[in-house]
Amino acid sequence: MEVYNIFEVLGVTFFIQTCLYITFLLYRTPSKSNVILAALLGVLVLLFTNLFIRFHWIEGFPYYYYEFIAIIAPLQFLYTKSLVNKEFNLSFKDSIHFLGVLLLFISRLLIQSNFIEIIDSDFEKLFFLPLFIYLFVYLIFSFRTISNFHKTILLTRSNFNLYNLKWLKIELIMLSAFFITINVESLYLFIDFGDYYVVVVLFSFISILLFINILTFKSLLAPIQVAGISKEEDGVFNAKKIKYGRSKISSEKSKILFESLIELMENEKPYIEYRLSLSQLANLSKITSAELSQIINENSNMNFNDFINSYRVENAKSLIREQKDWLIKEVMYESGFQSTSTFNSAFKKFTGKSPSEFYKQSKNQL
Repeated sequence: MEVYNIFEVLGVTFFIQTCLYITFLLYRTPSKSNVILAALLGVLVLLFTNLFIRFHWIEGFPYYYYEFIAIIAPLQFLYTKSLVNKEFNLSFKDSIHFLGVLLLFISRLLIQSNFIEIIDSDFEKLFFLPLFIYLFVYLIFSFRTISNFHKTILLTRSNFNLYNLKWLKIELIMLSAFFITINVESLYLFIDFGDYYVVVVLFSFISILLFINILTFKSLLAPIQVAGISKEEDGVFNAKKIKYGRSKISSEKSKILFESLIELMENEKPYIEYRLSLSQLANLSKITSAELSQIINENSNMNFNDFINSYRVENAKSLIREQKDWLIKEVMYESGFQSTSTFNSAFKKFTGKSPSEFYKQSKNQL
């Protein structure tokens, strides 16, 4: 099979898959995240359609390769923001993220109208490095947004695995691979790759196909349930960043409130609720979420997630000792855990043993 035939097969596969996925995203009443993701995928369809028309069907067709590539990075960043922020809304100020794209389009149009007398290859040489920087700056923004989201979840939610966006990090890694390959591919403007050029282009196709397929798999076979952080939860994260410098709680009051919290945890066992959040426990404690986060951090040296899981593990240990005929899964659910991986990692963190090891040891002590 010829190389171009391979690219055509991959291109048609990509086109059909992506169009079907866009239809799925926009079916019925789409969320803001789905609309942004559909726009991102639509840009990818336009990108590859433009490439195939120019190089396979109509010689001399207008070339907008760099322009379409430049749109992807800010769209990915806005998609990430829409997932992690519960109150996210697109506003006019978000258009600032596309100023670089606008500059590229204007420059290309000026060249095509002969207002600027340079050829396409000179245009690409001029914008090659700035585009590379532009793409990866936005990828860094996206990774940082996810990282801050994870930190906030650990401070405000009791079941990290229920809300984490680790799958999106994998998606960003695949997108990074795509950006790297297209930038390596652009080096042909300066270096003769010979036969290796085809390999680079093929890898570019494969990386973007993986990006689409992983995303499709996560959405269709394991629907993404993302509960973004609220402004209140974001405030807790910001307060932690400045080490509660604006808090009015003294160290003495912090200790008193922490003792009341311990009493509440032991008597009412709110940790049994697997969706327990910082705000829910703050309401029970009759203090603000920021104050509760502060007293937990200052008096236990743990974040909210670890603090709650420490009680769940203690409860699980008691159940294993007392309910000898219970299965490990029953103990897990009755203790407030919903994920086996979270249960195992938390149990090992606080006891040094896995639940099954602790279970065997407990049986042997009979």
